[in-house]
Formats: sequence, C-alpha cells, structure tokens
Amino acid sequence: MLFSRNLIRTFLALLALGALPLSAEEQPVPAQGGPAVSITDLKPVKLERDAHSKLLVAQCTVTGVPCNLIVDTAASHTTFDIKFIKKNFPGLPLEDVQIAPGSNVRAAPRLFAMRSFSMGGLHIKNFFGLALDLTPLQKDMQVKIDGILGINYLGFSPFLLSVRNASLKFLERSRFRSEKMKPLEVECHRSGIFYVRG
Repeated sequence: MLFSRNLIRTFLALLALGALPLSAEEQPVPAQGGPAVSITDLKPVKLERDAHSKLLVAQCTVTGVPCNLIVDTAASHTTFDIKFIKKNFPGLPLEDVQIAPGSNVRAAPRLFAMRSFSMGGLHIKNFFGLALDLTPLQKDMQVKIDGILGINYLGFSPFLLSVRNASLKFLERSRFRSEKMKPLEVECHRSGIFYVRG
C-alpha cells in the first residue's frame, strides 16, 4: 500500500518529535517495562574512523560491558555479534525474531533484554538488542566490531552526526527548535521499502 508523500512526511515528523528524550534537568519516568531514557552529558562523542573500511565506530556500554559498534543510521535496530553476547553474557535468554518481508537480513536475529545501554551522555535502561552472527560483515568490511548501532537507539534523541569530524552530539528536547525541522524527502519503492532521498 502506498502512502502520499505529505502523509509520510507528517508521520515521520510526528515520530521524530515523539521520540525526543528528556532534557538533562529532567529525570526519567519509566513506562511500565518500557525504556527509561536520560541525558547526562551533551558533549560531542568522538567516534573512531576504521582505517580500512572508513566506517565510524562508537564506543558504547551494554549492561556495564564496553563494546565497539558501527554507527549506522540506516539500521533499524541495534544489533550485536552473537559471539560478543555469548562471551560476555553467558546464559542470557535469546528469543527468536521473525523478519518482515523485504528485509536485507537473511538469517533470523535473536532478541535479548539489556538492563542498560549507553553512548556518551545518552543512557537507556530496559532496552533490547538483537544478536546475529556478524562474521560475514566483519570479513567483508575487514573491521573488528561488536555490533551495529541502529536508529532504535539513536532515535531517542535528536543528534548531530559529523562524518567529517567523526563525532556525534546529542541534543536536549527542551532546547530542540522544532520550527527549524525540515521534512525528509521520502519515497516508497514498489517493494514497500521507504527510502530517504539525500
């Protein structure tokens, strides 16, 4: 089913506004069993640029364990290499996930709960991640990473990503000027996948 371009723009703008996190002065109010988001530091986060692949890699922490994740704003979900999860969290329950038609993921990922997840000053409690064998990605890109940082985490806060400076800065919702927002140019492929034109 195809949607009009204006309807898609409106939906994306509402989605972006609804996902904005608390300001640094506000305390998180967790929804029942849902994620609790807080921002404790607004300094830009320095990202590493992988020498071979040129991908940007963020140093993150999952339930107190440091990890290196590729910053991928096109990835819908934060995904960890299954080997990293099994090594650092033995016995952690993993649940099967069904993949929607049209996905570029070929193997079924496994869902797991995280007590906490953070990068820089953006902290989330009661979050979830996906686990998948990322060996093919690691070999193809020749990069040593523990996973992929997706938009399901990054979407909790407006942010500025500088590829040139290899940095990411989170912004507070209370200081985010929504009147300066520009609608994304989105189009729907006949397969049903939405693309952001850039």
